[in-house]
Amino acid sequence: MKNDLEKTCTVITQIIKEGYTSTHLSPSISQKYFQPELGTSIAVMECGRGKGIDHVAKELKGKVCYIETKYDGERLQAHYDSSSSLDPFKIFSKSGRNSTFNRRLCQQQLFNSFQDSNLKSFIIEGELLVYNEINNMIEPFGTVQDLGRKEFRE
Repeated sequence: MKNDLEKTCTVITQIIKEGYTSTHLSPSISQKYFQPELGTSIAVMECGRGKGIDHVAKELKGKVCYIETKYDGERLQAHYDSSSSLDPFKIFSKSGRNSTFNRRLCQQQLFNSFQDSNLKSFIIEGELLVYNEINNMIEPFGTVQDLGRKEFRE
């Protein structure tokens, strides 16, 4: 519904008609009215910072959680739509800016990764990192931006 006032007003009116008054949307209402749209950036979910390991342990006590290594790269959200008559890829930055042109080196790699899956469309999000195959390591933060600038000059 981003940048679509009429659609937003229609959805809000429907939610109110269904008797919804809470400050949080139930999963059933969310699934009914709010779906990702190919080619439109999906905002990053906001979260709070932990206040130390004791605070995190207290918050998670008795809950299932998943922990992963945090890599410091550049956020990338790629939308692929094989039915697009122009470019099938749209790539967005963390701020929601269309970065398709700046990240065109990623497009072929993404396409190659999914070409055997028979997917007609997808949205994938993650950290864009530069892996140095010679040194067998992930390059420091900022290398992605350097590559983008280098590619633009060439």
